[in-house]
This record gives sequence, structure tokens and C-alpha cells, in this order.
Amino acid sequence: MTLPPPDLLSTTTVVWEGPGLMLVELSVVEQHYHAVMEVVSAGAPVVEVAVR
Repeated sequence: MTLPPPDLLSTTTVVWEGPGLMLVELSVVEQHYHAVMEVVSAGAPVVEVAVR
């Protein structure tokens, strides 16, 4: 089994919260989970979520 390159396993996202800046690292699995939850719970179109 070959693993994907490390840059595909995580990404850094900038989140603005209040007066500070916070960096959050999400794995690909977490990104997929959040995308699915956005489609299921918020009713966002799959195509729009997939583009992001």
C-alpha cells in the first residue's frame, strides 16, 4: 500500500475568531466529514461543496 504525499493528508485553514487569528489543521478525512455534514444538515448543493 502506498500513502499519498504528506501535503494531501493535511491542510492549514485560517479561522478568524474575535480579535485573534487561529490556525487549524484538518486532515483530508475531517475535510470530507465537514463537507458531507454541510450537505446533509444544511442542504448545501453537493456541486457547490465539492468545488470548495
